[in-house]
Formats: sequence, structure tokens, C-alpha cells
Amino acid sequence: MYGKPCFYKMTEEEKLRWKSNLSKAGKGKKKPDGFAEKLSKRNSGSGNPMYGKTAWNKGKVGAQVKSEESKAKVSRPVLYNGVKYYGIKQAARANNTTDYFIRKSCQF
Repeated sequence: MYGKPCFYKMTEEEKLRWKSNLSKAGKGKKKPDGFAEKLSKRNSGSGNPMYGKTAWNKGKVGAQVKSEESKAKVSRPVLYNGVKYYGIKQAARANNTTDYFIRKSCQF
């Protein structure tokens, strides 16, 4: 289809001609010696060092749960309405408001 306009549609006769040409092109060619053994070895997994082992991430889902101490180390504690939160985002989510509003109205 190289050189044909993009709106060109093949007729049924042309489709049959292409199909026959493609099938003729692949027939009669021999595979190299040892091709079947090489293919079966690749499919069996014996050539792969990871074959039969479990993946390192099998069964792990998302981020790990952090403890309260590690949260305190990562972000600055915020005091908003008398409640202590570990970070501005956590305070904003808990109070259903924006980060900007928490920054302006809280104590660090």
C-alpha cells in the first residue's frame, strides 16, 4: 500500500492477489538446523534464570503503612483547631478544606 492515497480501498480481487502472494512467499523456506530445539528450550524456561522463582513484588500492594513516629519525622506537626496532624495535607483532608487555608490558619 506504499504510495497509495490514504482513502484508497482495495477491491476483493486485489485482496485475494495479496493473500496469495504472501502465502507463496513463505512456502518452501527451510528453518535453520537446530531451530526446533532452540525454540523448545526457550519456551521451557530452562534458559531463563528466573524460571520457577517467585517475583520480588508478588503479593505486595501499594505503599507500606507508616508508623506515627515515622510520620512525625517526615513532616512537620501542625496544630489545627486543637488537633495535632502530621502535615498540612493530612490536616486539610481531615477537615475537608484546602492546603492554603490550613497554612494561613494553623500553628506549626
